Amino acid sequence: MLNYFIFKKIIPYLIYKKPFIEILNISLLSKQCFTFIQNNIPFYTEFEYTTFLDSIIKNHDQIIRDNNKYKSLLFQYNNFQIIKFNKIPIYLNLASSYQDLKKYFKELEQVFFNDYCYSDEENISINEYDPTFNNFFFFKKIIINSEDNETFDFFKKFNFAKVVKFQKSYKGSNKIDGVNILKYESIESIKFKDLISPFSFLKEALIRPNLKKLTIFIEKNDKVDFNEIFDGISRESSNIRKLLLFSPFNPDFVSKEDEIIQINILFNLLKLNKSIREFSLPYFQRIDDPKIYEPLISIGNINTLHIDLSMKWNLQIFQHILINPNIVQIYIYFIGLYFLGNIIQFLEILRIKKKNLTIVFKPKIKNDSINILYKLKDKYKNLEIKIK
Repeated sequence: MLNYFIFKKIIPYLIYKKPFIEILNISLLSKQCFTFIQNNIPFYTEFEYTTFLDSIIKNHDQIIRDNNKYKSLLFQYNNFQIIKFNKIPIYLNLASSYQDLKKYFKELEQVFFNDYCYSDEENISINEYDPTFNNFFFFKKIIINSEDNETFDFFKKFNFAKVVKFQKSYKGSNKIDGVNILKYESIESIKFKDLISPFSFLKEALIRPNLKKLTIFIEKNDKVDFNEIFDGISRESSNIRKLLLFSPFNPDFVSKEDEIIQINILFNLLKLNKSIREFSLPYFQRIDDPKIYEPLISIGNINTLHIDLSMKWNLQIFQHILINPNIVQIYIYFIGLYFLGNIIQFLEILRIKKKNLTIVFKPKIKNDSINILYKLKDKYKNLEIKIK
């Protein structure tokens, strides 16, 4: 049996972000374990917002009348000074949430939201109140459904946020600037979902040393100077670890010659970067020679590639993956399994070559393709296949 003082140091790792049933099982190992978890649970786990709060509200009156019953609870919520939540309801009304939490958690001082979705169409006007309620709420990730510039000025009120994700606006626009958001140094990750952003934003984002992850949609054209736009990744101050560049399919926008010039410039700048681990290229529609990707082999820090198959099969990048020893993981994005035959052919080659590669399928639409992917996973048990 482990010495309790040693076990006490291990418990936080055992219960960290674990579901309730696992935490309960650990707490039942001994009375000492139960007491330790009672006193420390808010510091080491995140609660599902609706499930946890509903259970507290449902049983609160009965528990208040029976103090002995309260003392036997694993979660001594009346004593919680902080609490961390995940799976926050979309467009949660912060004012109502503040009232509920203050009512049922008497000692509560700080609430950490793992993510929070803001929309100027659904919430109170952004100028009417402080969303942190005097630093009661803290936000790690903000998901913004808005194209109003006023929203970016409002963002400074969301202190502590490190991740910002822009979703497609309800107003129908598929373009957004977002440059103003870059002035907040707390941000470490920015993600645009199906929103085209100008190159001016990309240029500014890449020179920010605080930015570690960037997912962006750009509309390629032959007038863009890649040396100027991507200069930031060649600087010693760059800390970006994940750079995903996506673009809409438009085969008539850039000539093959211009694409070759642009991709070579990008690779030359990437060779000067030591921090990027995950990378995706905007789709170069006219490049038909896998040798164009060979400079990636000399960029040893890039070990994960993201590939978008939403519009067209990219044979050349898959041919490159087979010969690049640095690549140990790929993400494949798609809408429908239009290229299932190509994917199966690629999996067969991997099986024969026994290449050490993790394949992560990320369907943009969760439909019948999920079942097919799981069948592929079962068929190719010797390959590391994940589905997200």
